[in-house]
Amino acid sequence: MSTPLRGLGVCTHFCRRKIGWKAEKLLPMAAEMGVSLVRDEILWSDVEKEKGIYAVPQVDLEWMQQATDLGLGINLLLCYGNKLYENPMDPKAYTDYACYMAKELIGKFNIASFELWNEPTNFEMKAAYGGSWSGQEPCLWLEKYAELVSFSAAELKKVAPDIPLIVGPGEIQFYYMAKNHPESLANVDGFGIHPYPGRFPPETVPWGGAQIHERDGASVADDDHSYISLWRRLQECCTENIGRPLQMHTTEWGYTTY
Repeated sequence: MSTPLRGLGVCTHFCRRKIGWKAEKLLPMAAEMGVSLVRDEILWSDVEKEKGIYAVPQVDLEWMQQATDLGLGINLLLCYGNKLYENPMDPKAYTDYACYMAKELIGKFNIASFELWNEPTNFEMKAAYGGSWSGQEPCLWLEKYAELVSFSAAELKKVAPDIPLIVGPGEIQFYYMAKNHPESLANVDGFGIHPYPGRFPPETVPWGGAQIHERDGASVADDDHSYISLWRRLQECCTENIGRPLQMHTTEWGYTTY
């Protein structure tokens, strides 16, 4: 087995076992590659199928055990909504699910971090609440996401004080979250970014330049489109708005083939 490369991970979807995501085949391959983390989701709607009754699906217990046995850390996504509730994104109900997951999983499995939702612009929140894609005000979805994060992170820190909590609204969206809702990040340790490039060379990020600034109202990378400038400018945003830097986790990153 290769020496694990600290912080290098792979994204998986082991709850989709029926369409080919076989953990017993893929996790040993990941370990052999040298990765130290896997990022996967366990859906709220799969855990709470009756109000107030929680159970982690067996398929998820199995892949987490296999990852733990291989020495791989787990960056666990806590998502998405649950239609049992009048508001499928109710902050209190989501927090109850999140705290159950923390109590149930920590100590049994190698949980490296919890990620609170994923890309709310693409998954449920923007469609439900409306607002600009970038998070530029007025933006009700970002306000509601900030409320959910604020409530759930405060309670999770009581249950799991040593597990990093990550938000994942997107690069420009995180900028507006820190700028307009800094209080929501009080108990958050890091933010996730997904800097999929849309140009050559593939090491660039699509977040700099006048065109982006005009579209989104702000730029979160320099005009050279460099990844390091994205890191620097988002950390400057953290320091300016919340008074401290946060960890930056690149939880998705790839070069599209279409």
